[in-house]
Amino acid sequence: MQPIITYLSRRLFVNTIIYYFTGTGNSLKISRDISKGIPNSRLRHIAAALAEGSGTTVVSEKVGIVFPVYVEGLPLIVERFARSLNINGDTYVFAVANYGESAGGSLLQLEDICAEKGSRLSSAFGLKMPDNTQILFPPSPVEEQRRDFDREAAAADDIARTVSQGSEAGLNLIQRIQRTPRSPWKRPAFDPGKMAENFSADEKCDGCAVCEEICPVRNIVMEGATPRWQNRCEQCLACMQWCPQQAIQFSKRTSEWGRYHHPDVSVTELLRRSCK
Repeated sequence: MQPIITYLSRRLFVNTIIYYFTGTGNSLKISRDISKGIPNSRLRHIAAALAEGSGTTVVSEKVGIVFPVYVEGLPLIVERFARSLNINGDTYVFAVANYGESAGGSLLQLEDICAEKGSRLSSAFGLKMPDNTQILFPPSPVEEQRRDFDREAAAADDIARTVSQGSEAGLNLIQRIQRTPRSPWKRPAFDPGKMAENFSADEKCDGCAVCEEICPVRNIVMEGATPRWQNRCEQCLACMQWCPQQAIQFSKRTSEWGRYHHPDVSVTELLRRSCK
């Protein structure tokens, strides 16, 4: 009975759950830093919550959603997760969008989903982090990455303080998006499952299967010593960024570009068996 009692006692004293989705560790680092400043908080990987069917029920007073911006909006898995949440008008919901250029319409998307549930975003934040879209261009210079890390550390403290106090903040990020009939925000076309057809492993691949294990949605299957991509890709690029041999390519150009993952996050933290 002791393990059950311990589990229940943990749940009883948790009043803030921070859900995160990440491919390179940026969202995990942000979530971890925010959690340090919020008593009785815990982290939950969005992919793990959806896989276990526990994303539909909220048992805390406050809920955070931390995510990267994909093509100006929410990652599709984050959108599915947000729609599955059981929240109401009494739940304090906060969101943190991390991005290379801008939050786009991601926070507006999340606000609309909350509104459909009779709730709303109580606070919303945008954080610039090192851009990790290595299917389009190389990583940003190291000095620029360090500046982003310094800003993130300071911002995480402010976010934690805001959430702990139950304050409202950052909603101007949503209000900036024009909702007029003539120019409503519309998410650009985004079909990550189709885009996955462009991934391949080159001659450097040694069959280690890190890509299979790190994919949060089980989209990679090893056929012998060769990874094969299915049609459930989320475009998190975890497979590409964490491959020890840099053997995974999206196009001919990616073989010439470096890779990025947050230096304070280890690959073992993102393997599916570690994400809870």
